Amino acid sequence: MKALLILIGSFATGLMMKSETPGYLVRAVMAADPASKAAKKKGEAEPAKIEGIEVSRGAAGFMGVQIVGNTFKISFYDAKRKPIAADVPRAVLRWNPKNISGSERLLLTRTDDGMALTSPRIVRPPYLFKLYITLLPGAAEGEAVEGSGETHVIDFRG
Repeated sequence: MKALLILIGSFATGLMMKSETPGYLVRAVMAADPASKAAKKKGEAEPAKIEGIEVSRGAAGFMGVQIVGNTFKISFYDAKRKPIAADVPRAVLRWNPKNISGSERLLLTRTDDGMALTSPRIVRPPYLFKLYITLLPGAAEGEAVEGSGETHVIDFRG
């Protein structure tokens, strides 16, 4: 029994000392994974990755909420999780930060390329709070806006 433990320990140590996993071991793990087999057989690609916290918008698709460079960024995606242009010109965010009393509010506007909404002001950590998002529909000058917009509430952990 002691000899078997020594043999297994030396094998494991050899694998750890080697900079990469042996090819036969990788092939064995991939062969045992039924999900990778099914994906290879069907030719399906993995679903697109939404950056940040994923928020479903129903028929409008999805949005990804994240903090990039200490500022909020909301990216928009269609139902197939492909990036699309922002369909609203502005969004208002509200949250109660842990380090000060009261609530913070922030207006996000479209980026130059129109693909996302960003904030000009820096958000201080810790990034752990309930975030209230209101997407504001656009209207031409002098036109009335129908409805108050789309609202979402998420537990933000950045």
